[in-house]
Amino acid sequence: MNNLFISKDSEVKVEIWVSEQSPGRLVYWSNEEFMKSSKVNPDLVSHLEIVFREPNYLDSTELADIAMAMERDGSFSMSMNQVRLERVCRLLKSWNLTNDKGEPVSPTRGNVERLHPFIAMAIASTLEDRLGVTIPSEEDEASTENT
Repeated sequence: MNNLFISKDSEVKVEIWVSEQSPGRLVYWSNEEFMKSSKVNPDLVSHLEIVFREPNYLDSTELADIAMAMERDGSFSMSMNQVRLERVCRLLKSWNLTNDKGEPVSPTRGNVERLHPFIAMAIASTLEDRLGVTIPSEEDEASTENT
């Protein structure tokens, strides 16, 4: 077996295509073919590329620890959305996101936290799909909308 260790250069690339179908109604695709088959006007679609480093054992254990919180009564609770945020921030290497003026935006935790919630969740869930953390449904692969 050759894959005993995660290379520090190993990357996971996430691509999503986002379109605002009408004011406040965002749609994203994590599959270019599904996006093209939706017959959306290509001029209204933004192609986002986000590069993450591949998680290692330390990342996995620390993310699991972040997910668990002990309550005052001794019970435990989990915050999967907090894990999603931490996974994105911890593993993020680069992206092609720009501001309203078309200027590049640095891939920092602060900028991740400022993302539109729908875009942040699209990035996080697509990353999870690429990592095998979740299994995408056929419907999720086709298109996901924020209405």
